[in-house]
Amino acid sequence: SQDLRETILAVHNKHRKYHHAPDLGWDNGLASYAQTWVNKCVFQHSGGPYGENIYAIMPGPTGSWTDATINGLNAWVYEVKNYDYNKPGFAENTGHFTQFVWKSTSKVGCAWNNVACSGQAIFMCEYSTPGNYAGEYQKNVL
Repeated sequence: SQDLRETILAVHNKHRKYHHAPDLGWDNGLASYAQTWVNKCVFQHSGGPYGENIYAIMPGPTGSWTDATINGLNAWVYEVKNYDYNKPGFAENTGHFTQFVWKSTSKVGCAWNNVACSGQAIFMCEYSTPGNYAGEYQKNVL
């Protein structure tokens, strides 16, 4: 929905500002890619050509979809607490955060599954240009 799009962009761009990264714009193609993948009800990365963050809750949101979306986005960005700026690079416990704030990324599109997935809700964001490239952390994660 338009409200979720606005929430997703607002949360991303608020945190990106803290890391000196430009605002992201919404991309319907990325959102469509995410929608197709999450509707397969498989909680794993797609292996596609984009940067990608994924989040799941079981049994599903107890409150609003907006609150659930904000919780997912915050879970990714709060990985910042594990990021070592003295040793910039990829780590399993910071990869969502680094993609979230990656400076050269300009577009995002996200989706929740809209088919039943055995009681879980899956949220995914796709990013273009993708982040998390070796050797490029110092100039993209600020």
